[in-house]
Amino acid sequence: MTRKALADLARTLLTPLLVIAPGLLTVVLGVSLGYVPLAAAALILLVMIATLLSSIYLSKPLGRLLSLDHVSVKASHITYGLFILFLGVLYGRYTVMMSMLACLLSYGLYEYLHWSRHEDVPFITKTLRLLGSPEEVEERPFPSPIYASLGILFTSAFFTPQIANAAISVLALGDGFAALAGRIAGRNPLPVNGRKTIEGSLTGFFIGAVGCQLFLPIKLALIGSFAGMLIEALPLPLNDNLTVPIFSAICMTLALGLASL
Repeated sequence: MTRKALADLARTLLTPLLVIAPGLLTVVLGVSLGYVPLAAAALILLVMIATLLSSIYLSKPLGRLLSLDHVSVKASHITYGLFILFLGVLYGRYTVMMSMLACLLSYGLYEYLHWSRHEDVPFITKTLRLLGSPEEVEERPFPSPIYASLGILFTSAFFTPQIANAAISVLALGDGFAALAGRIAGRNPLPVNGRKTIEGSLTGFFIGAVGCQLFLPIKLALIGSFAGMLIEALPLPLNDNLTVPIFSAICMTLALGLASL
């Protein structure tokens, strides 16, 4: 094997490991400090491996089909949001916080390497292309996972577990299904934002309320879902993956405080 071939092989193997390493070390640190149960760490590792293997076993035609009308990026948004919600319910807020910190470190490093060098990161870039639309992962840096991680991290850290879980469900279910419904069945633009549709926002509101209601009384669930869909619909400069869970949690906390007066 030539020196160039050895260098290419080393790059193919080492660059993905370099990207994944900060996230793995964060989870290991969480386990060693007692914040992340060993079973949760094993589950996170399993999901990480399954995600990377998807780049090998999902064919290009299937990838293109999944990316039709941005369906894949929102389907992955919902799936991974539900996984984080599952971690929170089963293993607690600290597991969620350490997981989000791991995502921030690894995905942030990936974005830096990918866009500073203008080259693909083996396995990881291909996986992200399958999970997202071409415009989001190829034409420019794609910060939405960073904003989502920050939103979930902040919400988990500063609100009660019930309100945090409800707010994360608004992000995972409400925001995710709002975008899907808007793409598939949206016909009437919102007056405040022509890029969003009435059909999408209503779908997000009802499904988000169902998710919230698993953790809070129905009145608080309706308030949290309405708040999340309201902030999602407004044409704000901040990414809605950050604003939806935080604003939803703030409104539910305020409503709960007013109800107790």
